[in-house]
Amino acid sequence: IWMSDPGMLWLDWRWLLIVGAYPGCILSVLGMFFLQESPSWLAVNGFHGPARDVLEDMRRLNRGPKVSVDICPKVLEGSRHVNASSRTDGPTSIIFGRVMLYSTLVVAYSCFALNFVFYGGLYAIPQVLTQVHTAHSPALALILGALLELPGLLAAVPLGLYMDRRPLLCLCGL
Repeated sequence: IWMSDPGMLWLDWRWLLIVGAYPGCILSVLGMFFLQESPSWLAVNGFHGPARDVLEDMRRLNRGPKVSVDICPKVLEGSRHVNASSRTDGPTSIIFGRVMLYSTLVVAYSCFALNFVFYGGLYAIPQVLTQVHTAHSPALALILGALLELPGLLAAVPLGLYMDRRPLLCLCGL
């Protein structure tokens, strides 16, 4: 943006779309090579050994040596446990069922609200910055705003790695 239109007055949406797609494309290719398959998918499809290996790697990365990686718990006859692959009332019956409905609605609303705020801000910033008179160009103000997010991201990585989930959620709520 800064090189093509520092005043952000004549932004070419096609160019912005192409440049904005680069990080996602690059990360998708890297993810194909470095991310492991889901252990639940492996177990459901009969790959119990690789599923156990993935779970053991997760246990090691999360520093939980006492966490069980047993992927095939024994189901007692007559128990209320039902295998997800043997359900016949549809693929969405679990997430829209009585137990998970509230969680499903909260997550769906949260995703909607976060996307609305993020993309609304993303599309509004170029129009707002052209109206604000600063000592430098609107494109430089956009770059500086993005750079000011880096300290928060750099603090989030060690906090996410070394703090437990509950205190971290309380800290984020401040």
